[in-house]
Amino acid sequence: MIDTAELGSIAQITKLAGYEFTKHIDYIEDGEIIAIRALNIKNGQLELTDIKRISKGVSDSLVRSKLFKNDIILSYTGSKYGDVTIIPENDKYHLAPNVAKVTVNEEENPYFYYLLMTSIEFQWYLKNYGVGTGQPTIPMKNIRRIPVAHPSQDVQNKIVDIIKPINEKIVQNQEINHHLAEILQVNLVQQLNEIPEKHRIGDLELTVSDHVANGSFKSLKENVVLVETPDYALFLRNVDLKNKLNGDRRYVTESSYKFLKKSRLYGHEVIISNVADVGSVHRVPKMNIPMVAGNNVVFLQADNGSLTDYLYVYFNSRLGQHNIESITSGSAQQKFNKTDFRNLEIPILNDEIIHNQITPLLRYMDNINGEISRLIELRDSLLPKLMSGEISVSQAAK
Repeated sequence: MIDTAELGSIAQITKLAGYEFTKHIDYIEDGEIIAIRALNIKNGQLELTDIKRISKGVSDSLVRSKLFKNDIILSYTGSKYGDVTIIPENDKYHLAPNVAKVTVNEEENPYFYYLLMTSIEFQWYLKNYGVGTGQPTIPMKNIRRIPVAHPSQDVQNKIVDIIKPINEKIVQNQEINHHLAEILQVNLVQQLNEIPEKHRIGDLELTVSDHVANGSFKSLKENVVLVETPDYALFLRNVDLKNKLNGDRRYVTESSYKFLKKSRLYGHEVIISNVADVGSVHRVPKMNIPMVAGNNVVFLQADNGSLTDYLYVYFNSRLGQHNIESITSGSAQQKFNKTDFRNLEIPILNDEIIHNQITPLLRYMDNINGEISRLIELRDSLLPKLMSGEISVSQAAK
């Protein structure tokens, strides 16, 4: 039986103090140090496409919130609540508001506790130890109280030796797909330079639908049962696709699925967020479970797979994003509606170009995504079994 301890007893946990931010932190373009914000954490990794910088002098003067190699970073409030990553090197990063750092004691393995903090059990504690009814948040004192497994360092090291290579393969595959996506965009731009004929989306052989197409809000409330535990069909939301299906999911019952005829998904549809996170574009994976579209998204479905292949790449492009922005409105909450979307006129490449230059790369990316999903499933099933002793750490390490 593995011992447990409160996280605060085996790690120092802190955040950027309010006075530190208001008095000392100034974001500057030529700063040497990256200020890590919640949006810089994605799928357990650092996401550095949108960064703010501070000077090294300021970072060095604020030692308490300076980040060092193997510090664990936790988003403790807002829409990124519970996201976790680990710092890979010294003298490059500093805490920004709304994220905490967890520095484990020297005799502990930091990567082991990074793994634990991404686990379903730890995320459950975060959810239940949080405060507030609107935007979730958790005080530092509550993070310190969360119970975590505390095996010997030898066991910690062996578990890391088993799980870390799986994580590294996942990251490697994600980087390959990122590179392939960049190639797709280059190919698209080259073809669009010839200015193909534009078509109104509503005139294409394409279904544009969403969750509310199934009926009034009253009928949806009466006929659709959403549950947090696995059930008949997956209720696929924008957040699920952004998180690569990691984290909490939502499901609907079989009777709900039968009612939701106009929002069923089968794989390879294009999903576009049309409320709040407007313009987030995804490709629905093939899965061994029935699926329906979640709320606040529209989806594009066609018998011609080449068309949805093209639309996925197009709406991820700058030109496609500009089209979406042109129909987006709202100051408090950005959104667009299906009618305006159907009226968009966009360039359409011919099927031969799509078939030769877009579809093969997308199929390759689909295969890689399938491997990523299998690796995530393996990792997430192995960790609790190793922790509980269901699988012997010594045997698994052989």
